[in-house]
Amino acid sequence: MIDEVMEFDVELFLRQRITTFTLRTLRQFLEKQGVISLPDNFGAYIETHPNVFKVSKNQYLSRAGCFTGRYFAIKPTQFEVDNGILIPGDRCMPFVDQEMLPDELTFLCENKIIRSMVGEFPLAELLKHYNLYGEEYSAQYLAMDSCNSDKNFAENDFMLPSVMKLTVLNMKPLYRRWNFTYGDWIRLYVMDWDEGYIVIEPRCEKKANRFEETAAEQARAEWNKTFEHALSESLRMYGPCSSIEEQLAYVFVDNMFSLTGPECGSVEEFLNQSDKIGLVEYGVESRLWFLNEDVPAAGKWGSDPDDQNITEGTLYDTFNLPIPEFMLEAYIRDSLYLKENDSSLILPRIVKDCGYLNKWQEGLLLLRLHKQREQVNKKYNWFADYEVGEVRHRALELYSRLLTLVCRLDRCPVQVQNMPQHELIVLSQLFGHTAKLISGLLFQKNLTDKELDSSRLSIEGMEYSFEDIRPALESVMKRDF
Repeated sequence: MIDEVMEFDVELFLRQRITTFTLRTLRQFLEKQGVISLPDNFGAYIETHPNVFKVSKNQYLSRAGCFTGRYFAIKPTQFEVDNGILIPGDRCMPFVDQEMLPDELTFLCENKIIRSMVGEFPLAELLKHYNLYGEEYSAQYLAMDSCNSDKNFAENDFMLPSVMKLTVLNMKPLYRRWNFTYGDWIRLYVMDWDEGYIVIEPRCEKKANRFEETAAEQARAEWNKTFEHALSESLRMYGPCSSIEEQLAYVFVDNMFSLTGPECGSVEEFLNQSDKIGLVEYGVESRLWFLNEDVPAAGKWGSDPDDQNITEGTLYDTFNLPIPEFMLEAYIRDSLYLKENDSSLILPRIVKDCGYLNKWQEGLLLLRLHKQREQVNKKYNWFADYEVGEVRHRALELYSRLLTLVCRLDRCPVQVQNMPQHELIVLSQLFGHTAKLISGLLFQKNLTDKELDSSRLSIEGMEYSFEDIRPALESVMKRDF
């Protein structure tokens, strides 16, 4: 197991290391931090870490190493130029830390920090620059801006007003000094990935003949061709990744030198012009994909024997249950919240009426639940857990229903490609989202009422989505074979 201290030290290394490294390099760093021995799964932990890319057989590069000093571009809209602002939104994706919100980034020009400002803007203008988070998440990202911290948009199902506040960059002095007009571009590069420092440079293009194509425009047109080819190859190789951000990260990491030089283009502008690739529905989410094709639930990208072990850190190898190990603690805390005294009452709630475990597996899992319950119970406080416990209980009820259906489909003789693809994708997404939500309820400290309200709303939406897809998937198991 990776403990919290080791995890902190690994994060510290990855955020500051901007050159390639090996597992030996990382091990030496951890030894200096006082880490004596590494767990058996340490290599798999690094290979599956969201901030690590494998660049050769034994060498890795962190996101800080991938994107520090790399260029990307933004073409401000007419609205932004007229109002003397720049809306960062999703336009720095994937070059910055995905955990940092747009208003947490720091932009500089000529070694001076560009002041931010809070203004009220039409929602339609703002949403344009939050598409890459996914249409399903764009409202939440806007709501999380620091200037909206006093509002609880979850109370109204994240229905945003037609005009809302947002933190933006005050560009009036710079636009005036640069004689910047609509049609001009801004080039940016990452100065410090860890701190989120980004340098801005103007790319103004004044030409006597407006029909004349400048060298910069020709370079961007070439960039668009290169990017389209690279993105197409990425979609075929990796399939729809876990997010649009991850998809773009692979594109730029695999094509670093051809896509991140000074004469770079913009993902946003490419998607506005492309008739081949765009944002499409993918279950209950959005992904980049070919506009004339449906996104399949599975493809050849999942058949590579060198792919990451997706069962790492789950109970699959021992119990055939594709659930993360932390989920047992969530079920144990739920049992304590319900004031139960018997660990055996937990088991039938994990997989409902499925007969999926044999007697040996049931006995081993019961023993593990009993021992782990004794440890959790020593520090458990029912009164402190009361509000979170209510939300967690509802989330676990949904998770158990999802897990039961996943297990039943796993035992079904129908091939994956012959199952309802849309419903299968949604099931997979709901399964992952619910696990992530439960993880937050389990490990986050001092959750606010606003955060709990948001969790309740998410659960309600996922329950509705599950009921929507369940009949089609259950019908698969009723076929005659």
